[in-house]
Amino acid sequence: MRAPRCARLLAYAVLAPGIGATPAFAQQASPPPPTTPPTAFTTLDRVQALRPDEEVLDLYTFKNPVTVEPNTFDKVYNPGISPELMGKDPRDGGYGGYVYYGINQGLLHTWKCIKQVTGMRPYEHPATARPPPLSLEQMDRAARTCGDERQGCTDNAAAGVE
Repeated sequence: MRAPRCARLLAYAVLAPGIGATPAFAQQASPPPPTTPPTAFTTLDRVQALRPDEEVLDLYTFKNPVTVEPNTFDKVYNPGISPELMGKDPRDGGYGGYVYYGINQGLLHTWKCIKQVTGMRPYEHPATARPPPLSLEQMDRAARTCGDERQGCTDNAAAGVE
């Protein structure tokens, strides 16, 4: 069902200026473009990149001349999470607060227990180094057979297969 003609024309007249299209009966003459180009324009000041300041030698700071290797206590000791880091937003590298951290730790430990009880295999598998494909005797024999220039050496002889 179509709207009556006068209603459509009224809708065009009301809505057309809002959408940028004007109907044929409501055209207006556009203002003429300016005849003289604007002469006042701004120029930016010169920008110069400076080198960063070199490290300033401060004679009053103490630099310990003795370096101590980490011991067993240093390797095991964990100072914990600072209150500043605990309060930071997780998107900024923090933990989101004590409540948020506690909920996440509870979920983590619950998931670990579920995996242990159900016998699920872990997602991460530890890397294991495989032994070399040839023993030292086989590598020496292949090197003697092939020589330095690998002349007369086939792939089977290089691999130690007889």
